[in-house]
Amino acid sequence: MSQGPDVSAARRDTEALEAGQLRLLLDVGRFFNSTLEFGQVLDMVIDKVIEMMRAERGCVMMLSDDGTDYHLVRARGLGHNEIQADGFSFSRNLVRQVFETGQAVLANNAMKDERFKAFASVSLHNLRSIMAAPIIIKGRTAGLIYVDNRIQDGVFKETNLVLLSAIANQAAPAIENARLYAMKKKIILCLANAIEAKDLYTRGHVERVCLYSMAIATELGLSAEDLADLEICSFLHDVGKIGVSDAILRKPGKLTDEERLEMQRHSALGESMVLPIDIPGRVKLAIRQHQENFDGSGYPDGLVGEQIHQFARIIAVADTWDAMTSDRPYRKALDRDRAINELRSAAGTQLDPKIVFAFLEVLDRGEESLVQLQITDTTNRIAL
Repeated sequence: MSQGPDVSAARRDTEALEAGQLRLLLDVGRFFNSTLEFGQVLDMVIDKVIEMMRAERGCVMMLSDDGTDYHLVRARGLGHNEIQADGFSFSRNLVRQVFETGQAVLANNAMKDERFKAFASVSLHNLRSIMAAPIIIKGRTAGLIYVDNRIQDGVFKETNLVLLSAIANQAAPAIENARLYAMKKKIILCLANAIEAKDLYTRGHVERVCLYSMAIATELGLSAEDLADLEICSFLHDVGKIGVSDAILRKPGKLTDEERLEMQRHSALGESMVLPIDIPGRVKLAIRQHQENFDGSGYPDGLVGEQIHQFARIIAVADTWDAMTSDRPYRKALDRDRAINELRSAAGTQLDPKIVFAFLEVLDRGEESLVQLQITDTTNRIAL
């Protein structure tokens, strides 16, 4: 017995919807995993959810480290406008219910829903269409995605709730990876601060070298992944100086041959210090090589040209520029024009001429300090 046209059409519509949702989830997964920056991941999650669900507002909430409370970490409205935490009204009881039960919630009109009659905040904030889905990380509800519409009833359907829950499952590993990456960056920043604490005269050197390195890399068109690794490398390039005597680091005059040899140990020592750390191998390699010269006269291995990792060649230019334009115990900073001439002179001997040229282009536009550093930005903005 054949099925009628209405049944066949309904089945085709259902299959098309399911196929569309599957494609959408695959795209969302790739989208969420395109960056490790915590703030960017949160923005991607909430913007995508608002767009897909046609919600008025949305937010991501995360459980505190001690597991006793939750806090709103990102809230957005239509048009990707950011909403401050104290300006985002919601039912705390409803949110607490999701955290405690680990179950998603859907309400077509929360103010008339028997489940929420005891929640005075639902009526107080005029909450109508609501959806919330838990973010499960390592078997516990670590956060949730919340969307609502305070104007219309019945905006969300059961199919939307299923899709929101699937998106929350996709977001969970991306959020956890970004959180761990942010934590790693904080550790890196602590190491960088420990380096500078040994030599107060060069305070700010690490961050300036990082700024210049990122400006050069951007000018060269390096990828987002390269930029992220280079940022870590530039913050840690002098980590080996922790093992150098304070008397040598702070000596106002010329170093003796013996002192110079001890100072030159810092690049290889730096590599050995970061070997146990879970950072990319090329970052560790460039830390070792950042004192190599383009013509082979550097240390510790006397490498030539492109035998030296690109990150190390970039950092060498940034490091040289900062050394020339900063006051040191043994001399005052060079003026900008003289430093530029010195940089040109070093191209092809100490420094890679292609990278020097790229930095000169940046300097010509006055853009050497305009790049926003993700490490310091992440440390300032993220508290989990």
